[in-house]
Amino acid sequence: MASTSYGGSSTTNNYVFDIFINHRGPDCKKTLAKHLYESLTKHGLRVFLDEDELQNGECITPQIESAIRTASVHIAIFTPGYAESNWCLDELLLMFESGAIIIPVFYGGVKPSDLRWGTQGEKGVYGRALQELEKKTTFDSEARYDPTTIQKWRKALTDAAEIKGFDLQTYNGDEQQLLQHVVEGVLRKVKRRLHVSRYPTGLDQKVAEFEAAMLLDQQSSRETRVLGIVGLGGAGKTTLAKEIFNRRRSNYKQTYFQFDVRENAARKSLKSLQKMILKGLAQVTVKIDSTADGIEKLHSYLQSSHAFLILDDVDHLQQLEALLLPVKDVVEQGSLILVTSRNKDILTRSGITESSIFKLKGLSQNHSRELFCHHAFDQRDPPIEFEQVIKEFLHACAGLPLSLKVLGGLLRGNDLQYAKAQLHKISKILPDDILATLKVSYDSLDSIEKQIFLDIVCFFIGENKDTAIRIWDGTEWHGWLGLRNLESRSLVEVDDKNCIRMHDNLRDVGRLIAESEPPEWTLRLSCPTHDLRLLSDKSLVRGISTIHSQGCERAQPLFINLAEFAGSSFPNYVRRLQLITTEGGFRESIFSCVSCVMLLIWLSWVDFEFGGSRFKNYLRRLQLLRAEGYFIEPEFMESIISVATSLIWLSWVDFPYTYIPSWIPLKNLRVLRIEGRELETLWLHESQAPQHLRELYIDGSGRLKVPKSIGKLRHLEKFVVADSLHLTLPDELCHLQSLKHLELRGNGDSDGQFEFYGCSSLNMLPDSFGNIMNLENLSFSGWSNLEMLPDSFGKLTNLQTIDLEGCESLQVLPDSFGKLTNLQTINMWWCSSLQVLPDSFGKLTNLQTIDLRGCESLQVLPDSFGKLTNLQTIDLEGCESLQVLPDSFGKLTNLQTINMWWCSSLQVLPDSFGKLTNLQTIDLRGCSSLQVLPDSFGNLIQLEDLKFDRLTVSREVFEKMQTFKCSGVIHFDDVEVLPAPSQVVV
Repeated sequence: MASTSYGGSSTTNNYVFDIFINHRGPDCKKTLAKHLYESLTKHGLRVFLDEDELQNGECITPQIESAIRTASVHIAIFTPGYAESNWCLDELLLMFESGAIIIPVFYGGVKPSDLRWGTQGEKGVYGRALQELEKKTTFDSEARYDPTTIQKWRKALTDAAEIKGFDLQTYNGDEQQLLQHVVEGVLRKVKRRLHVSRYPTGLDQKVAEFEAAMLLDQQSSRETRVLGIVGLGGAGKTTLAKEIFNRRRSNYKQTYFQFDVRENAARKSLKSLQKMILKGLAQVTVKIDSTADGIEKLHSYLQSSHAFLILDDVDHLQQLEALLLPVKDVVEQGSLILVTSRNKDILTRSGITESSIFKLKGLSQNHSRELFCHHAFDQRDPPIEFEQVIKEFLHACAGLPLSLKVLGGLLRGNDLQYAKAQLHKISKILPDDILATLKVSYDSLDSIEKQIFLDIVCFFIGENKDTAIRIWDGTEWHGWLGLRNLESRSLVEVDDKNCIRMHDNLRDVGRLIAESEPPEWTLRLSCPTHDLRLLSDKSLVRGISTIHSQGCERAQPLFINLAEFAGSSFPNYVRRLQLITTEGGFRESIFSCVSCVMLLIWLSWVDFEFGGSRFKNYLRRLQLLRAEGYFIEPEFMESIISVATSLIWLSWVDFPYTYIPSWIPLKNLRVLRIEGRELETLWLHESQAPQHLRELYIDGSGRLKVPKSIGKLRHLEKFVVADSLHLTLPDELCHLQSLKHLELRGNGDSDGQFEFYGCSSLNMLPDSFGNIMNLENLSFSGWSNLEMLPDSFGKLTNLQTIDLEGCESLQVLPDSFGKLTNLQTINMWWCSSLQVLPDSFGKLTNLQTIDLRGCESLQVLPDSFGKLTNLQTIDLEGCESLQVLPDSFGKLTNLQTINMWWCSSLQVLPDSFGKLTNLQTIDLRGCSSLQVLPDSFGNLIQLEDLKFDRLTVSREVFEKMQTFKCSGVIHFDDVEVLPAPSQVVV
């Protein structure tokens, strides 16, 4: 076959690409095609560019076909010799069939008109080339290409000519300018793949085995498949699922990958997962009151969705009942759902048949060797002197990818003697259990790195990375450096939401380590089975986390018999307690829990047994405290916290006080989170202000007055007030020069119920608000009485997102708003009094998404709106007063989605509307005043979704609509066609 070039590591999967370059080699392979390949690979994209031409009669190879079907963007370079190649033309057909974005590039004197058949194009270079192909015969003197194929090629070329692309003549023959603009266009449109693995060794084989076993390529378009992948933790179930997702996502309209169902269900709730799936598949954010309510909403919103959903790491039937069953019964035929789990029984009990479950086994010996060597030596094969020792390592790993990755990483940069020493070491601690190999990696850490690793294992999986680092910095553990070292050893990862993740095997082994360290180590009590007899006078208890398995009717008590420890060394290790996690309510004198485990029961017993005054001395080194439950006696909490002068993280749910009592030490706090309806202010005395605070989160306060001393928190980076009825802010808020994230959300539903009970005492911002110049994210959601933004608002030039949802009294934005040139996302949903946008709005050239839903007073968009050339999505739903769109609207050439549902006063679309050739989705339902669509509307051939109640169009537009991508789902019976002028009766 033809040799191939593609961006990325040489070990990257050979069949999944981001970009496909369709071209005629002799015309441009060494010029434009090569330069595009080099430029795009520098941006980290995987680009397919074949190096040799296929000869006449050769078929498109599986690799080329896979590259076309997996790439989210196709670049078609139309050169004089393009149409002479049946290979180029066949690729073009596949590109249109895939449904992905096609970017035409007209090069070497070729113009779009040369591609069109029936507009003199048949007399041009392409027309002549197709005529020559028609004449070609086989050895049997039969036509090489049948008339149907020739006609398909002609139509594909004509369709390509209608797509807005890039023409070298537009740039006066300057190839460098052409290259730059094509690359910029690609970067705006490409859909990045999920990162699978740095070394996906053996992955092609696993995908092939899965597809063959599941008969995936034989799936009927009328059949919805539910498949499962099961295997040992660390076997690569998630890796395989991500690769399948990357390869098949372009075949479905809605796709979503739900990571870590088990961990998220335990840490959050099934309701939150249901909400995430709705957001991912239906693009809606709704309030879910219960799991049952979530099931109903999944049923409702996902009706007839052509979806590809992956549920990763499921460990309980209850999760599938809440997430899988309500989806599989309503999605459109041809949809695909894939579930990964360690437990096959869970899948079969949910209705997935045995024949639909793929058991993932370890890697073959050859692939194991290759993967190990990549991590150890950054090459496929080991140095000769390592051959024998590598064989023994491979035997110990037994094909488990995670063990190969971690143990291989241990050898990186070390000599043979070190490798033999490590092999000898693991041979003693690893009889048959492959998971024990992971402890070797832990042993290689220094003392502080071990502490950070165990903190993550027991407390911080799924926690925001920045929050954890601030906590470790408060412990003087150099958190950023420690976490970076753990990442470099492949022990932890940070996901795209900035949360810390760890592989299941590492987590399980780490928790075993945390439970079984010798007494001189810092202990973490992280599960109900922990044996208290491990503790001694020398033990430093870093913290306690009590996490029970979801679905259990009764969790085991953490402390079975506390009485046996009375008078023992118990108070000596409590003295060094650093983290407390409590779940549920509190009842003094109860020594085991019914619904969940409660650490404070234990502490209450200690207080009772040893006396309050003595107990106060035991908690001086307490650093991390998370308290939950409204029934904790204040006197008891005071006895715990008042002496905890080393606190760096305090999180208190159901906070019972109107202000933070003076006995709570705030001096060293880095993170403070308080949730409670009673809170009215933060602190009473300026001396209490926590000078080292980095994060402040207040939730649920009915009436909150922020003290002036907040301006002294010069290190504060994140300030959130959520679900507040009445909020009063001081001017001193504007002194916070380190603040990057400010979120002040009023009370009310955020799911579109249009009931906002915003901060009624707050109708304006301080004039000096613009002094918070480092702000990047800002939310005023739910401020129903916010009337105006100050002129100084334009100083916030670092802003990237702004949320004004529910600011229903806001009538106008200041002219200075146009200075926010880094803005990418604006949400002004239900700013129902907003009448106009400033002319300066067009200066927001980096804006990608704007939500104007419910802006029912908005009458017009400024002419400058057309300057928002990076805009991809605009939502005008419910803009009932909007009558026209500006003529400049057609300049929004990157626009992909526009929602004009219920723009009931909209009378006409501008003639320039047809220039929006990248539009994929339009919703015109409820546009009852809309008259005839412009003739240019027929140019929107890339439309994939067009919703309307009734339309009136010309005959020309009606005929062009039948060539739209979405023509198969358009209700043409609801389209009124105007008679031609010659047919009008005078």
